[in-house]
Amino acid sequence: MHKPLLTLLASAALLTACSGEQANAGNEAASENEQSFTAIKDESPENAKPQDLETLPEFTVIDEEIDSDSLEAELVSDNSGERVLLLNKDGDEFKSIFVKETKRLKLIDIDGEGLIFNDILEVR
Repeated sequence: MHKPLLTLLASAALLTACSGEQANAGNEAASENEQSFTAIKDESPENAKPQDLETLPEFTVIDEEIDSDSLEAELVSDNSGERVLLLNKDGDEFKSIFVKETKRLKLIDIDGEGLIFNDILEVR
């Protein structure tokens, strides 16, 4: 009677010890992920200015949909996959997402209508 009980307790203690090590390993991996995310976040400047807005392939549509007079643009990210801009026009905020590979442009009215443009552009 004592042997099965002793075996059960030993197994429970062993399993508890193993799961604790796995949890610590998981916490260490999560910490590494947070550090790498922070490093990526630090590499992309928050207030980076886009190059001349008029030279971007998506500018024509932005100008048609939002009207670029007194438009303020903030580059959120510009990597090999997509370019994200935050646009401000007289207090109205918009978000522009241009997917480079497919040439798809999405314009989003953040404060109001939501998605106002979503199409593939004919860009050279």
